[in-house]
Amino acid sequence: MELRNFPMDRQSCPLILGSYAYSNQQLVYQWQNAESVNFVPGMTLSQFDLISYPYRNFTFTRREETFLALR
Repeated sequence: MELRNFPMDRQSCPLILGSYAYSNQQLVYQWQNAESVNFVPGMTLSQFDLISYPYRNFTFTRREETFLALR
């Protein structure tokens, strides 16, 4: 974290869901539709502002196997 501009800074907290044990042939992660990530209108987080919540499917390769993950 870079706190040089605190309290006027911005921090991000990416959440990645995936498996290191099961390859894409054994387990598939994918978002159901364009509204897979949503929030209740009017919901607030104390001391935090939710600026955006981008999401996507992606793959990565480790030890010659391909794995799927969500971000």
